[in-house]
Amino acid sequence: MTPSTLSPHHPVSPIREADLETFAFLVPPSGVKLLVLLGKHDGLRLLNAWPGVQIVVPKGPCNNAGGTRRWAQIVAIVGESATVKLADELGGQCLEVPTLDDLRKERRNSAIRAQFDEMTAKAPHGQGLSKAAAVQELGLLHAPITYRQLEIILDRPALDWLVNTLF
Repeated sequence: MTPSTLSPHHPVSPIREADLETFAFLVPPSGVKLLVLLGKHDGLRLLNAWPGVQIVVPKGPCNNAGGTRRWAQIVAIVGESATVKLADELGGQCLEVPTLDDLRKERRNSAIRAQFDEMTAKAPHGQGLSKAAAVQELGLLHAPITYRQLEIILDRPALDWLVNTLF
């Protein structure tokens, strides 16, 4: 992986369905509501397209100029049928799309711990690197991140034991 390539575990990389299965316990109620209402596929498309965005959901496709524009934007992300579901449930209401920062962070942290274990394991199962060397390599892979942040991540236990199946 080159330094200019974004790691799939980077905090800003898109959330995938596999991430939901592993880290469902970190999806806030507002995210669960969107995922249940729109389905995983369309819900994720909206969550990835507009994290942290606050919008008024239009009641229909042609109510007014602003609503028509917003309708078209939502349709472009999730499609017509999912937009109709969203309007039927939340039309006229303010929708705050959650950022899922906790999920993104734990996804990254989990990947860092797994990579560290692989880097520090003795051959033939790993690379046999020292802790310091492994942390330096992880810093390059997950930049921007500090050495101290990596040490904190590696010293904390994984949250894997909290795994559940919300979806």
